[in-house]
Amino acid sequence: MTSSPPDRTDIDLTCGARGLSRMADTAGISKQLLSFIIAGDREVTADVYRRFAEALLR
Repeated sequence: MTSSPPDRTDIDLTCGARGLSRMADTAGISKQLLSFIIAGDREVTADVYRRFAEALLR
């Protein structure tokens, strides 16, 4: 079973209007890459998973 990407409204409610920029900056990835991942246009790589995990530990 595949899951569909989250709705933009759900993301804004979860992260706030500027939350995605802050999330991308914290993880050290571009805002454009994060936007592509959320839209389902790019796969999440092991490197991106690692960067987010490290950011959560800080």
